[in-house]
Amino acid sequence: MFRINPSLITFFVSVLGIFLTSSEPGICGVVSVVEKPIAKYTIGESHVYGRYVVRTIDDENAAGQDVKVCEKSSNSHSCAPNAEILNLKNDMGQWFAGVSGKYLFIDLGTSAGPRGIDVYDLESKKKIFSGSYTGSVELKGGQLHFWSETGEANRQNCPEIDKWQSSGGGAAIETRVIFDLEKLTLSKTKEVRCEYQE
Repeated sequence: MFRINPSLITFFVSVLGIFLTSSEPGICGVVSVVEKPIAKYTIGESHVYGRYVVRTIDDENAAGQDVKVCEKSSNSHSCAPNAEILNLKNDMGQWFAGVSGKYLFIDLGTSAGPRGIDVYDLESKKKIFSGSYTGSVELKGGQLHFWSETGEANRQNCPEIDKWQSSGGGAAIETRVIFDLEKLTLSKTKEVRCEYQE
C-alpha cells in the first residue's frame, strides 16, 4: 500500500504558510511555541510533553478538532488516572497549535485570516486570552507577538484598498500587539499597517 511520509506533509504545509516557524527552538504549528513533544503517536494523535498529554480527535462533521488535555503519568507516556485537565469540543474550526510550559495554544478558523487564538493556563484550567490575528503568532520570552485588526481602512490610510476591493477582497488597519502570558496584559506597539483581508 502506498504511504505518504508524514514529515513531507508537514514540510509542504509549512511552505504553504498554514504552519508558521518560530524564532525560538520549538515545534512547527499554527502558533509558534517553544516546547517539543517528547513523543507523538499518530493513532488518536497524542502529543506527549513533560507534564501533559494532548489528544486531538478530528471532527467528522465539521472542520476542526476536539482537544483533550490530561496530566502525564510519571512512568509512561499515557494519562495519569483521573487526571483530565481540559476537554475542548470543536467549535468554529478549532485546532491544537501547541504547548509551552503550562500554556495550551488553540488556533481558530477555517480560512487564511483573520484567525482566532485562544490560550489556556493548564494549571488553573482556565482560558486566559482570546483574540484574533493575521499572519503569524510568535512566542518570545513569555509574550505573544502578532498583528491584530484595530481600525477601518479607507483611501487615506490604505492606498491599495481600491485594488483589493475590486478583486473581491477587503482591507483593515492592523497594529502589532503583545500579550504577556504572566501579567495577562495586551499592549499595542507603534507598528501599524494596512493589510489585505479575504
